[in-house]
Amino acid sequence: MKNLFLALIIFSVFSTGVIVAQDATVAVVPKPKTTVDIEPSKGYVFGPGDEISGKVMGEPDYNFLATVDENGRIELPFSESSLVAQCKSEKELKADIDLLLAKYLVKPQWSLRVEKRARPAVTIFGEVKTVTKVDLTRRATLLEMVALAGGENADAGGIVQVYRPQKALCTAGNDASNWLAESGDPGETPSRVYSLAEMNLGKEESNPVIMPGDVIYIPKAPPAYIVGEVVAPQGILLKRTGGTTLWGGINLVQGLRPEAKTKEVKIYRRKLGSDKTEVLVANLELIKKGLQPDIYLEPYDVVEVGKTKKSIALTIAEFALGAGKSILTSASNQAGVRVVY
Repeated sequence: MKNLFLALIIFSVFSTGVIVAQDATVAVVPKPKTTVDIEPSKGYVFGPGDEISGKVMGEPDYNFLATVDENGRIELPFSESSLVAQCKSEKELKADIDLLLAKYLVKPQWSLRVEKRARPAVTIFGEVKTVTKVDLTRRATLLEMVALAGGENADAGGIVQVYRPQKALCTAGNDASNWLAESGDPGETPSRVYSLAEMNLGKEESNPVIMPGDVIYIPKAPPAYIVGEVVAPQGILLKRTGGTTLWGGINLVQGLRPEAKTKEVKIYRRKLGSDKTEVLVANLELIKKGLQPDIYLEPYDVVEVGKTKKSIALTIAEFALGAGKSILTSASNQAGVRVVY
């Protein structure tokens, strides 16, 4: 029986697919890197690996090409000591170099150029309209990044997860940007989960500042499976705000068959981190009357609607009705027609 039940689940899921109560999904198409180029409040801040060049008008001996080292400093040919570049904007770094040049030149005319930005791009993928990479050159938020990817698609779940593979360079030690892995394992990539609905409302607690190298992932809504005596056995995506109840799920699979056993609907639920399956029993008739609370479905629940046993009297009545219809049909097809005048 156990193997038969598992086979039924697999057949139901793969033969009928997974449905949602919204529009069809939009295909995800790879997209080239995008650059956030709106005027920033401070601008891009330098970090290790960035390459910076400077050209001084009429004084080629003072031209330079420098790379920010692992300590966040650059070496300039006209300076005896290195200069801190890490966490400085172009404007701030240029002001520092102005002071150094002023020691040797009178009102030098020069330009600073960023030859290479070594900070990794932000990646947005999952249930978004377009997989996107973004080079950050300013302060940007989660909502902006998801918008650049076209927003979430119809199969998106209710959360968005942000992974931070690299520690933020330019924040205080107690800043929220210095995330820690939830397990405390130093080998685990730190991440945080936010409400997609609250992010779309722009709520501060669900709309964090995104850092270079962050990976933004919007997962697909988790499924639950409804099989047995329902019109269209299949999987449904649990993506409705506030959750999906047992009755709501049955409505999504077009309701019950006439033979459905409504007083004993079973929900098989596997607890996270456990190999044991919990079985919940629901009485749909009592739920409909408000005498029993409806049950909210959880990810990967399997709802089994059994077939009711008919009484002997009902079986005989149905047989007699079927036999009568058969006799009448046979008689009408075989007997000749005579006219009574």
